[in-house]
Amino acid sequence: MEKGQMTSEFIGKNYLNLHLGGAEAQMGFNFVTIYPTVNFGKNVSIGNFVTIEDFCVLGDNVLIGNGAVIRPETHLGNYVKIGHNCILEGDIVIGDHSIIQTQCHITHGARIGSRVMLAPGVIGVNDKYMLHPMIRPSRKMWRSEPFTIEDGVRVGAGAIILAGLTIGKNAYVLPGSVVDGDVYENEIVSGNPALVVGIVREDDRI
Repeated sequence: MEKGQMTSEFIGKNYLNLHLGGAEAQMGFNFVTIYPTVNFGKNVSIGNFVTIEDFCVLGDNVLIGNGAVIRPETHLGNYVKIGHNCILEGDIVIGDHSIIQTQCHITHGARIGSRVMLAPGVIGVNDKYMLHPMIRPSRKMWRSEPFTIEDGVRVGAGAIILAGLTIGKNAYVLPGSVVDGDVYENEIVSGNPALVVGIVREDDRI
């Protein structure tokens, strides 16, 4: 399959029972919903019950696990793996060779570099105040403050990444940590709130 083929061509070659005029396809008994403006690279593999919304771009050799939801304008680099039941909330960029494991929740606008690994159950946050116009009408409307994860970062299972911060290149967030401030390059952090507990060895950096 040539890079950039239209969605209908991709579905027609890879799924059964394409519904004319829509983006819903069926593979066996399991449904996949792919919006018409999605752009695919070569050798993309998609699991069952996956939703991929408008204007997403999937690079070459991308793998999407069962039950994943990828919301609009998300860009996945080459060799990216998205695990089962992950939610990517849109306008997200993920670099080449990154792995987002099972049941991660990546909030709108996040930027994730190359060769990043997020272990199962990592949760992102992009709202510092949880504003709602019906509850707090005198306050400003909700504003997205996405986080950034730079190249080579590893985040352990169950960690929480709060809004608006940056995790620097090659940093390591230990499982269960709550990251509420910037993490600098090569730092190892742990705890709630996450504090520096070490430095990543030179031979363990990308």
